[in-house]
Amino acid sequence: DAISKGLGAATKLTLPLTVGLGFGIKAASDFEGAMAEIQARAGLTSKELDTVSKFALKMGADTVFSGKEAADAMLELMASGQNVNEAMSTLKPVLDLAAAGSIGLGEAADGVTDIMSQFGLATKDAAAVSDILAQAAGASSADVAGLIQGFANVGPVAKLFGMSVTDTAGALAVLAENGIKGAEAGTALKSMLTNMSRDTKDVVGTWNRLGISMFDAKGNTRDMVAVLGDLRAALADKSEEEKIKIIQT
Repeated sequence: DAISKGLGAATKLTLPLTVGLGFGIKAASDFEGAMAEIQARAGLTSKELDTVSKFALKMGADTVFSGKEAADAMLELMASGQNVNEAMSTLKPVLDLAAAGSIGLGEAADGVTDIMSQFGLATKDAAAVSDILAQAAGASSADVAGLIQGFANVGPVAKLFGMSVTDTAGALAVLAENGIKGAEAGTALKSMLTNMSRDTKDVVGTWNRLGISMFDAKGNTRDMVAVLGDLRAALADKSEEEKIKIIQT
């Protein structure tokens, strides 16, 4: 009995330590597994891997995420085509966006890298993209996840029309304020841009009648804010029926 009681007391004393140690070993194993995959993908030396490991752990310590989550986000970025140095540069903006938008790290990583690709941006622009998404969400009823979905549908077309990431995020935010959100907002903006530039007799004739053009003398797309401002001014003296017909055309 004395031995049993002694073992029982010892178990109670050491159980928290054992459980904590067990979780610690598992977490370390998971982190090192992610690091091993990064090393394999990038062909890192032991010294280079040590630098990357310290960086991932620091990113975890400096944010609401863990070192393992930071390492997983780096793997997501590398899966999108970035090399290890680019992934390290992009990681902080991705972590910040995920925290600001309450979305998963994978979703944030895919969103930022997809938008960078759509608009032909470099790794150094990752922080700006992250900030633009967070600001657009903060200034409207859109959320970060919805904006990312919208960009997925309209990004390449918006770029073709000379719109920047800021312009596009602003347009999606305005649509969100009018009840059109997420992927639907991207589809609506894409449809608007393509219909406004359709080379048909009705569309071209309507623009000419209003005295407005979407393009400058060199054939480049004019600033969309300026075009819409001109359109608003041209519609100011029209009846509701005329406005509806013009906008539909």
